[in-house]
Amino acid sequence: MANLKESSFWEEGIYQWETSDPVLGGENGIDNVPTRQLANRTKWLKDNKLDKSATAASADLAKKAQVADKLSKARNVGGVAFDGSADINLPGVNKPGNQDTSGNAATASYAAQIAARKIGGVIFNAKTDIDLPGVNIKGNQDTSGNAATATKLQAACKIGDVQFDGTADIDLPGVNKPGNQNTSGNAATASYAAQIAARKIGGVIFNAKTDIDLPGVNIKGNQDTSGNAATATRLQTICTINGVPFDGNTNINTTPAGAVQFFAMDTAPVGWLKANGAALSRTTYANLFAAIGTRFGEGDGSTTFNLPDLRGLFLRGWDDGRGLDKNRELGSWQIDGTISDKDKDKDKVIIHRSIGYSNEYNNKVLIEQNNLKQETMYKTNMASTAAFGSERPIDLNRQSEVRPLNVALLACIKI
Repeated sequence: MANLKESSFWEEGIYQWETSDPVLGGENGIDNVPTRQLANRTKWLKDNKLDKSATAASADLAKKAQVADKLSKARNVGGVAFDGSADINLPGVNKPGNQDTSGNAATASYAAQIAARKIGGVIFNAKTDIDLPGVNIKGNQDTSGNAATATKLQAACKIGDVQFDGTADIDLPGVNKPGNQNTSGNAATASYAAQIAARKIGGVIFNAKTDIDLPGVNIKGNQDTSGNAATATRLQTICTINGVPFDGNTNINTTPAGAVQFFAMDTAPVGWLKANGAALSRTTYANLFAAIGTRFGEGDGSTTFNLPDLRGLFLRGWDDGRGLDKNRELGSWQIDGTISDKDKDKDKVIIHRSIGYSNEYNNKVLIEQNNLKQETMYKTNMASTAAFGSERPIDLNRQSEVRPLNVALLACIKI
């Protein structure tokens, strides 16, 4: 005895045997129809987790959920509400001859006349085929100009003096025949040079067949760097430039830091600063600080120092123990000095010039003022001897300072 096959399906009704029904066994026999329907309902109930006490209304609702004919929430399709219960009509769609083809359509069958274009001078709107002169007619194609798929060159050229138009292979003398290639001259793929072409490198024969060893070369730490090297980082022999040693390894400064020089311009040149007493960084200008220190000012006492201020001043050589300008320190400042006399009428200076001679001096000047006489010796020759032995009174032109003729230049200091 075989079991009936069950399907998970809710049967709307159970078949009733009629008196006229023939008795027919088997899986699909009439006598098994009610049994199979009941079995299908039972399996459906099990699959949907409904107990046997479920009402017919609940079972009917569950069945409809499997084959719903309406959406619980309508959706918009092309702006038209659709819940699946009925067909909808979209503007210009689903009505033959009424489709809206304005704008660009991916499936357009031809372009509107306004959008038609010319191809090879022929109007084309994709509605019908067009015929281009010399195109699509076998044997009549126009191949003038360059064609990427050309089988023949319009004008044949020569390769190794052999005519070539691309229609057939050509044979070049000594080429394409194994063992017969002509390698005379230069060959890009030559593995070594013939002995006749070999050259010497550093006195060693080299024909590219094998590596060579050059004395002092290719051995780390033993390279011979004698002579001139384009990439040398320093000179083999140190030379001096303006007394400063130079081997090319670092820059040198031929004018030492701290040197003072006058310039006929109002700005300091590169490498120089105005000697104006400014405070500078001791680290930024380390070379200059090492040269002059705080002789002209300590700056803030820790991070800066001062430049000498030479504006408006004459320079005087440091006495350095000679005794003409005693007790002066290098870099010290001195006020000016003038002749002073309360009685202006007596302000007369008489210079007595006389000829004298000694091994050291050859001129003597006697200055007399207010009955005080002072004899001074000069090394320099006087420009004129006509007044020697005579007296010449000189009126002093009093000013706030004593100064000679002068010119103002910019004093700078080397950094």
